[in-house]
Order: sequence, then C-alpha cells, then structure tokens
Amino acid sequence: MIIDRYKIREQNETLVLSTIIHNASISRAHISQLTGLNKASTSAIVKDLIDESLVIEIGTGDSTSVGGRRPIQLSLNKNAGFSLSIDLGYDYISSMLTNLNGEIIAEFKEKNFYVRKDNVIEKIKQTIRSYETYYLDCKFRLIGVTLAIHGIVDQEDIIFTPYYDLDQIDLAFELQQVLDMPVYVENEANLTALAETSFSTNKLNLVSVSIHSGIGAGIIINGELYHGRNGHSGEVGHMILYPHGVACPCGNKGCLEQYCSEKAILQQYRLLKADDTRTLYDLAEDYDAGDKDVITFIEKAAHEISI
Repeated sequence: MIIDRYKIREQNETLVLSTIIHNASISRAHISQLTGLNKASTSAIVKDLIDESLVIEIGTGDSTSVGGRRPIQLSLNKNAGFSLSIDLGYDYISSMLTNLNGEIIAEFKEKNFYVRKDNVIEKIKQTIRSYETYYLDCKFRLIGVTLAIHGIVDQEDIIFTPYYDLDQIDLAFELQQVLDMPVYVENEANLTALAETSFSTNKLNLVSVSIHSGIGAGIIINGELYHGRNGHSGEVGHMILYPHGVACPCGNKGCLEQYCSEKAILQQYRLLKADDTRTLYDLAEDYDAGDKDVITFIEKAAHEISI
C-alpha cells in the first residue's frame, strides 16, 4: 500500500508538471480544474516542484468575475536544466543546446567530419564539453543527450546505417559508461517528426520527410511516433525507384535515395559540371542564375522525389 501511495504521488506530480509545461502561465486553481486533483493536493505538489526548482512563481493573474484575491501564476523554470541534441551525419556533426522549454541556447555544425565507430565517442565527449559554460551554473546542468542517427534504430539499438559503421557498436551503452546522464538514440527522421508535432503543429497525424545522406520519413499517428516492426517504419529511401538501377548499401538496386538524397544529388551535380569541388550552395546559385542544365537536373530530381 505504501508503494502504491508513492506511485500515485509520483503520477500526480508528473501530471501537474506536464500541465504547467503545456501552459506558459497557470494558477494552482486552474491546474486543479484541468487535472481533477483537489486544491490541497495540487498546492502540496506545486510547493514540492518549487522547492525542487522545477517551477517558479511569475506574478499574479486576473481575478475572477466575482472578485477575490488575484491568483499567483506559475511557470516551468525553463533554465533549471538543459538538453543537448547531436545530429550524426555521415560527413558532419551538428549539435544544439536547448533549455527545458525547447528554446535554442547555442548551436554548432562541424562540416567535413566523417563519423566512424572509432572516433564518435570522443567527438561526442568533446561536443558536450564545448557547451559547459552554458549549463554549469544551473541546478540540473545537462539533463540528457539525444543522438540523431541516419539509419534504422530499434529501442536505442542501431540496426543498420548505410553510410557509416555505427551499427557495429552499442553507442548508447558505451556513452552511458562515460557520461553521468541519460543518452537517447533515435532515427533522425523520427526526431524531426517529433519536433514538428511538438513545436510546429497541432496535427495528430503527420509524415515528415527528411532528406540528407539518405531519405527517411518520421510518422506520427494519433500524436504518437510510429516505429513499425523493429524500427523499420519510414524507410522510404529504400523503396525501389528504378529496378536494376544504381546499387545501394542496403543490398538492393535502384533505391530512391540513390537518386534523390543530398549525397546523390551532389554527386550528380559534380558529374554534370565535371568539378568535384562543387557544393550544394553552388548548385543553388547556378539554379538561381538560370543555368538551363542545372534547372533541368533539379526538375528531374523533383519529379523523382514526387514519385
């Protein structure tokens, strides 16, 4: 029974905190109405959350139509802790530090860094250290790290990565041995879909297509991320566009991402211009300048993506 009481208390604390997170400014009375908890329980839980520095009082709100004392408004203490997201591309590493409200504090992208199993652990540690000045003075400091993987991920386990060898190590486990914080590993397109549904739209169902070294789709159904069997949902880049076409690291031939990914488009553009130094920025400039060959090339790529 004691265990049950603790569990119920924990669930109620989570419910109250979640309600505060989803409301920029809210009173204790309004929390009680939304959660169905009585006012005494709500006030006790709020006091604990304030003592833990997770919630702060931000002033008074408007009184009700019948008058009375103006309610004290509450808000999430957004700078009590920070989280770090790291995107591990095959030839770059991009990172972003955010507070508890998801607001961007700092971000950095290192190009021409080729991610491999033998350099990724040290690189992630270096990346974390580079943000220390932003979070060292806050109570909870860095509360966790999320890694975006360009490949198939099933419950933190990297199953398949076509353009680097991170599927050959247990990345989450190895990092948790050296970092004193939670580490989350997820498919990059899935994380993009979660970001869309969390910050950009109220839609309960969406598909977010992500085009990088490969092509993936994050799928949200009824507000929840859909993983499919063993994390294989959304692998649209490996649908066969041209049977017997260009060989793909997945073992098939003619996969969509061999024609329409950033990597494939850049390779084709460089062949078109007979110049291996060309970049995607050069491609955009040529397109804007009205280069007929580039326009034809882009229209073809757009048609193939639309298929």
